[in-house]
Amino acid sequence: MKRLSTLVLILGLAFALPVIAQPWSLLFWSGPGSFSGYQILGVEFAQDWFFVAATEQGTMTPVIIKFDRDGNLIGIFNQSTTGWGWRDLTYDGSYIYGSGNTTIEAMDLNGNLVPSMNIPGPINPCGALAYDPEFDHFWVTSWSDQLYEIDRNGNVISSGNHGLSGLYGIAWDDGDPDGPWLWMVDQVGGLTFYQFDPRSHVFTGLTYTLPLLPGLTSQTAGGLFFTDEWNPDYYVVGGNVQGTPGDGIYILEMYPNIIQYDIFVDIDYVSGSPVPNSGGNLYFDIFIENQGNIPADFDAWLAVSYEGQDPITLITRSLEDFPPGGIIERQDMWYPVPRTWPSGYYLFYCCVGIEGQVTWSYDFFEFVKSGNTLGNELVLRPTEGVPNPFEVVFIEKVNTIDDYVFSSAFPNPFNPTTTISFQLPVASMVKLDVFDVRGNIIGARHATLLGRYKTDPYAEGFYPPGTHQITFDGSGLVSGIYIYRLSAGDFSASGKMVLMK
Repeated sequence: MKRLSTLVLILGLAFALPVIAQPWSLLFWSGPGSFSGYQILGVEFAQDWFFVAATEQGTMTPVIIKFDRDGNLIGIFNQSTTGWGWRDLTYDGSYIYGSGNTTIEAMDLNGNLVPSMNIPGPINPCGALAYDPEFDHFWVTSWSDQLYEIDRNGNVISSGNHGLSGLYGIAWDDGDPDGPWLWMVDQVGGLTFYQFDPRSHVFTGLTYTLPLLPGLTSQTAGGLFFTDEWNPDYYVVGGNVQGTPGDGIYILEMYPNIIQYDIFVDIDYVSGSPVPNSGGNLYFDIFIENQGNIPADFDAWLAVSYEGQDPITLITRSLEDFPPGGIIERQDMWYPVPRTWPSGYYLFYCCVGIEGQVTWSYDFFEFVKSGNTLGNELVLRPTEGVPNPFEVVFIEKVNTIDDYVFSSAFPNPFNPTTTISFQLPVASMVKLDVFDVRGNIIGARHATLLGRYKTDPYAEGFYPPGTHQITFDGSGLVSGIYIYRLSAGDFSASGKMVLMK
């Protein structure tokens, strides 16, 4: 039996991921002259704010300009460097990082420099900069220098030549299920984007050249960012250009933000094969389970494939808000194979996903139809009275809990990890906020939810009823007092924890 649990499958069973009608379509352009008096070098979009690395013309004072998506100025903050200052920006879920001359420097979202989080750079000057949330690494390069992957201590994990001569900005793309990718923008030859595979260290061959933006007579590249915060329905790539008559910021649409559910599928053959030439029933067992931690909306369907042809859907059902732990378990289900089906070899599938668009997971078994009725076309006939195997849904039982229960962090004081335990009477969206004593958000790159590494500014996830734990890791933080607040539904509790190194 073959089982494959991926987002997009092959064998003709799956369909391409939904794509936008106009890839690389321009969603936002600030226009030339938006930053009069400044030369802009890099940009990042985080928590609904733009952060722009710029140098004041005349004084050569490097600053960070913070403003909202409507163009309202929030603040202008000094960098610690001189001259051109930071050349590109990236965001790790807690801090904005800027590539300085020999150091990758940290700033919180309120514009405060955080020297304790600075990282030694591998080159001088550090230029294009991106953050890899999966391994908590940074990628950095400059112009035609080598591309470096480094950890938070500045240790080089990997390096290699990228072959571009005017590389100015890079951005981490974790929105494509086939990724992750690094997008690189080269200003030599027309401001061109290149897709790079950071795991195998090769270019994929996918490129895009940005047309001249409205109002400009010339443009060169700047920094780059990639995010789904601009619109939660799709991912975007954005950056800045240094242009004539002025610099500006742009955002391009990439592809839809598709939630990836963890749905397990199993179908087991029971009896009925070989099916007689006159037709007969095929018996099987089905098991489907939502093994993720969020409710799922999906279709479940049966399909059949004859002699390697594309599968044809037989029975389908749409499921909404299918809860974590939800189970469909049907035994001795049957499907009547009609006399009109040609003899030969078949594959009988159970699939989940969006029927007609994309298959997330599937399982199958083989069967044979006997006889001398040969043909190469499978024609379906409506069959009355066939049971729908997806009608009965069981919800995994959990121990009954009557109320929300919150336990203080333990151990406390701690070094470097501590655990926060809680109980939920009902499935809830749980959110952990962590602050330092000044009220600055520390962020959830230090928190582990359900064993999954998070890079959001808040630890957040959907939990089923029951007892759960969150582990907080203070590695990389300075000793001191931190305040944590746990929210679940209408329930909220807070506490104090002390990191002692």
